[in-house]
Amino acid sequence: LEVSKSKMEDPAQKKNCLTIQDLVIRQILLMLHPLIPFITEQLFHDMGFADKDVFIQNIKPEDGQTLRNKLKAVGFEINSEARSENEQLREMVSKLRALKAEHGLAAKRDVNFFYTIEKGAKDVVQANYALLLRMIGAASLEGRDVVEEAPAAVTTLATVYIDLASSIDVAAESKRLEKEFLQLEGAIKSAQAKLANENFTGRAPENVVDAVRETLAKNIDKKHEIERLLNGSRRN
Repeated sequence: LEVSKSKMEDPAQKKNCLTIQDLVIRQILLMLHPLIPFITEQLFHDMGFADKDVFIQNIKPEDGQTLRNKLKAVGFEINSEARSENEQLREMVSKLRALKAEHGLAAKRDVNFFYTIEKGAKDVVQANYALLLRMIGAASLEGRDVVEEAPAAVTTLATVYIDLASSIDVAAESKRLEKEFLQLEGAIKSAQAKLANENFTGRAPENVVDAVRETLAKNIDKKHEIERLLNGSRRN
């Protein structure tokens, strides 16, 4: 919703943005209907998703593949590269907001961040620089080759450090990283066990198995980066 506000200001993107919002709201109402039927029924009709003599309970929600097929039939295909990039940006925003909150800076919008990047993700960050600052609530997001002695969040795009100057609680930061390290270890072991299970790899859809493999690879990279951060804090 926050990202769509800026897109709505662009006449070239407004119609497409409204169409996507319309679809998302429709699907949310369909999913919520078993929980709050009277409210969803009223909203579904008030928003023009169905005629008055059509009940929401008789409408099939369908699924993502059905939507992709319908879009393809009229000449549209979902850009998987853009979708992946959007997920990476969303993860970065979520983690940096959490990092601000952990250090009592959630309401401040003049926080400075530094980041180090590998694997060519710098272009993605730079192309979305203004968006990231607005969504995170930051004054700057500066790329550096090396950052020392600063609390950090590890994302698939970059390792991002919050600039706390002399107010760093090294012990608390190490504890937070150790907790995240243990969570990643658990997720990695779970994914490895799943991929080693022939019942899963042989019966699950190929895209589901590929998604588990992709997530496992990302988590392994994050684990290595957190190990590096922890080793640095212990030396200091």
